[in-house]
Amino acid sequence: MSKTLFEKISDWLFGWSEKKGSQRVKVTRSGFEKRQGEEKYFELKEKCNEAKEDDDYLKALKFALEALPYFERVDGREDIQVIWPLVEAFKYLPAVKKGRTELLGIKKIISSDPKLDEDWVEDVGNALEVAEMMDEILEFLEENPGFPQSELWDEFDVDGRKWAPKIDYAERVGAIEKKKEEGKNKLFAQGKPRLKQVRN
Repeated sequence: MSKTLFEKISDWLFGWSEKKGSQRVKVTRSGFEKRQGEEKYFELKEKCNEAKEDDDYLKALKFALEALPYFERVDGREDIQVIWPLVEAFKYLPAVKKGRTELLGIKKIISSDPKLDEDWVEDVGNALEVAEMMDEILEFLEENPGFPQSELWDEFDVDGRKWAPKIDYAERVGAIEKKKEEGKNKLFAQGKPRLKQVRN
């Protein structure tokens, strides 16, 4: 089974699954490499913010995923309760092609990190549920183009106040298009975008 982008970067940075003979062992990185990791983390954070300012949320998501493995090297300069790459991942991965695979990779890694609060495991579980529902919503919109957003909540029996932002996130990455018609937001499925199509 192929690894997710997050797992591949984690392996490269931390040696979490480097092979030595027939065994896999963790490799300790030097202080110099740790400092490099910190610099890269904040560099990617700046790039992510710049992408959002340009309304390129798919590119912002890509930078967030690239930054996630560097978090271990930040030495308390970020609040452990507010890990910005995870926040971005949980917002936008449910509306991206193979987003569920990436989320499962994230869940596996954060579940094994004792420094992270259990709430993060719960949050990634919620994101996986959103990804499953988003698939159903996009399939429904493909069959019912122009369906009013205000009527979507009753169709799927969900709380519109909680789901309206998730539809906005899907629109930002290009999975859904909104058009104002007859005083209502009409929704059109655009297909889930691929992270691979993003250029730095």
